[in-house]
Amino acid sequence: MIRSEKAIWGGYSLVDAELRGMERLLEMGEWSHFINLSGQDFPLQPQKQIMAFLEVNADREFIKVLNQDMDRPDTMHRVSEYVIELDQSIQRTARSRPFLTDATPYIGNQWMIVTRAFCEFVCGDPSVDRYKVFLRKNADRRRGVLPDGEDELRDRKRDYQRRFADDRLDCRW
Repeated sequence: MIRSEKAIWGGYSLVDAELRGMERLLEMGEWSHFINLSGQDFPLQPQKQIMAFLEVNADREFIKVLNQDMDRPDTMHRVSEYVIELDQSIQRTARSRPFLTDATPYIGNQWMIVTRAFCEFVCGDPSVDRYKVFLRKNADRRRGVLPDGEDELRDRKRDYQRRFADDRLDCRW
């Protein structure tokens, strides 16, 4: 188990919980894929069928990846302004901040299936640290928010480009 903390949808606190979960799983032994679903999602196929699908797609990442500036320009304030996570919401501020140099903001959602290697990368590769620092700018419960979840993962998409499945793939399980 990981330490229970309040998480706000769309906030860095949600990403932090997912990263802590990945880190804990990496300590627990052998497994091939991290599957993140919300409490309202249930697999529609038996576990054996899901495992067979993942064995055939052993080196694929199933994670939504969209160029935020091109596909969701209405959300760019999430990276161009400081925001504060409150107990039940995210508050915009009037204070702007520059985005990371030589980086493209990506957006998606928290539902994903990623490989163990991907989890090792986002939890342990030093090149990811600058994204985490950027997104954590406001410390304690008032942390900086990131666009809809996993940006530090998606912003490194080019490093995993060949491994990403078409996010329109219909897994039907």
